[in-house]
Amino acid sequence: MKKIKVRQVINSLASPKLTVVCLFLLLVVVIWGTVYQVDYGLYASQQKFFNSWVAILFGFLPFPGTVLLFWILFLNVLSSLFFRISLKWTNTGNILTHTGVLIFFIGSFFTTYFSQESMIRLREGEEKNYSVSSRNWELAVWAAGNRKKVVYAVDTDRLDPEDRIRIEPLGLVIRVLEYHKNSVPRLMNSGNIGDRILNASGIQDLKPEPQQKEPSNNRAGLIFSIETPETVPSKILLYAGDRSPTRVVINESPFHFSLRNKRFLLPFSLGLIDFKKTEYPGSSMVKSYESRVEMKVGELSREVIISMNNPLRYKNFTLYQSSYFIANDGTEFSFLAVVENFGKIFPYIASTIIFLGLCIHFILMLVRRKRKAKG
Repeated sequence: MKKIKVRQVINSLASPKLTVVCLFLLLVVVIWGTVYQVDYGLYASQQKFFNSWVAILFGFLPFPGTVLLFWILFLNVLSSLFFRISLKWTNTGNILTHTGVLIFFIGSFFTTYFSQESMIRLREGEEKNYSVSSRNWELAVWAAGNRKKVVYAVDTDRLDPEDRIRIEPLGLVIRVLEYHKNSVPRLMNSGNIGDRILNASGIQDLKPEPQQKEPSNNRAGLIFSIETPETVPSKILLYAGDRSPTRVVINESPFHFSLRNKRFLLPFSLGLIDFKKTEYPGSSMVKSYESRVEMKVGELSREVIISMNNPLRYKNFTLYQSSYFIANDGTEFSFLAVVENFGKIFPYIASTIIFLGLCIHFILMLVRRKRKAKG
C-alpha cells in the first residue's frame, strides 16, 4: 500500500497537467502583481506576490505565491526527469531539455536568495567605489582627527536591546539600548533628562513608527551607550535622517558615530563624466536619458555609456540607468541601480542545454518519421 501511495504521489508530481496548472497560476500572479504595483509600489508587490509562498487576496483568500509555484514546478520537472522519461538514447533531447529547465530553477534560487541590490548616486565630476542600500542601515564608527579615515561598519538589521557590539581596533564596546527600523525624532527641552543624550541634530528621543511599505521611506533610529569605566555621556542617539555624524569624546579620544545607509564596496570605481537627457520634440516629456561614465579597475580605465536599455555588465555586477535629478542650480545627478547576481551564469548554461536538447529532440523525431515512411 505504501509503495502504491508513493508511486501515486510521484505520478501526480510528474504529471504534465500539473505543469499546465502551475504555469496558468503563475501567469495570474504575474498579471495581478503588476497591477497591484501601480497602487501599492514595487516593493509591496514583490513581498505580496513574488517573494511569498502564499498571497492573501482581498484580506482572506489564500492564493499560491510565486515561491510556492516555482517549488512545485521544480519538483514537477525533477519527477518527470527521473520517473516519467525513460533513460534511452532516443530520449536524449527530452532529458537535456528537462535538465536545462532544472538549471534555470537553480539559477532563480541563487538570484532570489543571494542577489544584492543597491544604488549609486553620482554628481557630474564625482567618483565612487561603493554603492548604498535603500533598505538596510549600518552603524559607522571612525576615529576623528586621523588623516587616514578608517571606518568600521556594523549591520543593524538584527540588533536587539542589550546586544553588545565590540569594535576591537578602536577599543569600543557598544551596548544597544533601543533600535527601531522606522522612527521619528522628538525634541525635548534642555531641562529634561534627555539633555544627557548626545546627537548631532539635538534630537533627544525617538518615537517608533510602523514600517512603511516602501523600505526607502523608513528612517532607522538607534540609542546606545559606551561601556567604559571612564565618565562619558550616558546615552548616544543616532537617527538615519541626520546629515552630520555625532561626535563623542571617549577617554580623551574623539570618535564619530553615524547611522547611514548600508554601503557595499565595489571591485571598481565609477565617475560620472556627463549626464544627458533627451525630450520629445515640443514637450518636456523625457524620451531617454544616459550617463557617460569612466570605469576604473586597478590601473585600467574605460569610458562607458549607461542608458535606459543599455546596462553596464562587469563580472557578477549589472548597472542600470535608474533615474536622475537636476538641482535648482543646474547640477545634474545620475542614479544607477547596482545588482550583484551570483547566479548570473546559470541562465546562459540552461539556455544552451535547452537549445541543444530541442535540436536533438527534433532531429530524432525526423529520423523516426523517415524510418516509418520507409517501412
